[in-house]
Amino acid sequence: MLPNHTKTDKKSQYYKVIIFFAIAIFGFIGTGNDVNCAPLITVESDLQQADNTTGVVTATGNVKVSYPEKKLIATSRQAQYYTKEGRIVLSGDVDVVQEGGNRLRAQRVVYLVTSDRLIADPAAGEQVKSWIRIDRKQANAPAP
Repeated sequence: MLPNHTKTDKKSQYYKVIIFFAIAIFGFIGTGNDVNCAPLITVESDLQQADNTTGVVTATGNVKVSYPEKKLIATSRQAQYYTKEGRIVLSGDVDVVQEGGNRLRAQRVVYLVTSDRLIADPAAGEQVKSWIRIDRKQANAPAP
């Protein structure tokens, strides 16, 4: 777990946090051009912590998640990665934007890594909002 720093150089703390997060979550990532290599996800936030007992890594404050393989960027107040369950939970004003114009806004978004599923929950009394750009060429293509 990261040592508890009260005041440090913000830039050096940022790099330590990013490196730690990458090692804690994606330590199993292979090197080189291994086709079985896990995708790289970058998480930026004000604070990141890992609990080795529970296997939960938490990022809080101005969270930005970049997932180049899916061509998306997500922002939220908090992100938690449950390593034992293969589940990522984004919560608090979640905004997911995918290259090409697709977008999702919700209070909470759960991404199930192994099944590549996404579940979005609204805030109380609200609705989940999605913007989906439909490619007319693909929509009109004959079924295989």
